[in-house]
Amino acid sequence: IFQQLHSHNKATAAKPFIVAVVLLIMQLWLAISTQACALTFNLGSSIAVVMANKLTFTTAQFNFPTSLTLLHYISNYAFVLILRVTGAFKARSTMEDRIPLFLTIVVWCSHNALSNLSLSANSVGMYQISKILVTPLVCAFDFWIYGKQVGVLRGLTLMGACMGVAVTTVSDVQFNTLGAATALVSAVMSSALKVLQVHLLQRSGWTSLELMYRTWLPQIALLGLGAFAADSTQLMDFSFTPTRLLIIACSCAAGFLLNLSSLVALQVTSALSVVLLGQLKTHQAQARC
Repeated sequence: IFQQLHSHNKATAAKPFIVAVVLLIMQLWLAISTQACALTFNLGSSIAVVMANKLTFTTAQFNFPTSLTLLHYISNYAFVLILRVTGAFKARSTMEDRIPLFLTIVVWCSHNALSNLSLSANSVGMYQISKILVTPLVCAFDFWIYGKQVGVLRGLTLMGACMGVAVTTVSDVQFNTLGAATALVSAVMSSALKVLQVHLLQRSGWTSLELMYRTWLPQIALLGLGAFAADSTQLMDFSFTPTRLLIIACSCAAGFLLNLSSLVALQVTSALSVVLLGQLKTHQAQARC
């Protein structure tokens, strides 16, 4: 704030000092309000997805998680294409950021597959532990790549948050070698994905819609292969009634809001903030189940 105040006073020496202070306080308040709104939007959309997916699996009886994820990505990509045609954003060139963009696509695709594999190979308790591991892993990636250090007070706060989440959400922990290895790799991929997304959104200046437009098509291809292998036989016998289609459409719309809000939150806050918010979302989801 004092650095901004000093540069601001140089540019506007004629303005009174109190006016410069008020302007800087207003800028700081606007930044905090933007971050709070983005995190609240992400939390609300995640709760909406949980409720919509529960209706999809129970009321609509659409018990095909991989196919539902594929429908989410297809419909979301269609929304992004519509927004691009209407001029909401322009397709950005990938030449300058082709390496981090390629890594983001690879890690994002791997993260989706490994997350489902980790859930199927582990107990719920072990799966939750792997999610808690994302917090220290994000700190490690930030230090390794950007040299960011976690202060003592911040470290104690993060440790307390992780322990609190563990106490309230972790139960029925069952250990096996394959499950533990899968959970560890999944946590590493999740942490790397958050750091890569923050790099593109904050350091390279990508918008959320631009990133979604450039990265989702390869993920749709991978999910299509997974859905065909897992659900193709049973899905052919499923009856798509108007009510079921409406419920599935609501789930897809909620999924779009969740994906968009997650990237917006990463753009205006940090990977660590979004990870900690994810722990809160886990607790909220369990409370509603």
